[in-house]
Amino acid sequence: GSNEKVKALVLTGHPGCFTAGLDLKSLLLLDQNGIEHFWRSFHQLILNLVNLDKPIATAISGHSPAGGCVLAICSDFRIMADGKYFIGLNELAVGIPVPALIYELMAIWVGRRNAYQNLMTSKMLSPSEALEQGLVDAVLPIDGLEVKVKKDLTEVLSLAPKQWSMSKRNFRKHLEPVLTMTFEDVFSQALQNWWDPETRAILEAVVASLGRK
Repeated sequence: GSNEKVKALVLTGHPGCFTAGLDLKSLLLLDQNGIEHFWRSFHQLILNLVNLDKPIATAISGHSPAGGCVLAICSDFRIMADGKYFIGLNELAVGIPVPALIYELMAIWVGRRNAYQNLMTSKMLSPSEALEQGLVDAVLPIDGLEVKVKKDLTEVLSLAPKQWSMSKRNFRKHLEPVLTMTFEDVFSQALQNWWDPETRAILEAVVASLGRK
């Protein structure tokens, strides 16, 4: 964040799949220390992105479930590839409770009502639905994402950078209660719940279904 040579950040992924979300197959193999290290690292990644006072744009190049959607809602601008893709926070569908931090980040873009209903029903959105709710700013053919991101960031970077950063911090002041929560307060439920037999059964069933596709 302090590197003056870096003016903005762009997140993107492979064509057709921005990210598949958390690698559940690998995570199921970790022991208690390994899982705690993962959740701590994931929490720190979220904080690093949200607290970066430079522009962040996400070019959602395809499917973006769960962890992928989390990365997108940490950014300032999001454009998504058109197609039979989906984006959303489906943590409850795989037995993971959603922390308040994630809800508050989603609510910035889609409003509190939509965020609540999307999360509580584990709803996945098509690109057009994501655009309608405000989760993404534009939906374009996949080969147009790079040009659009560069154009949008060029316009943003033409604004006074110091004042832009000040404004971004001002607009995120309301997030301080969740951004300053300890790791234990944010992810302790997910960490404890991970070892619940019912949760393990759901996760293993999800991994098995992915293997059949």
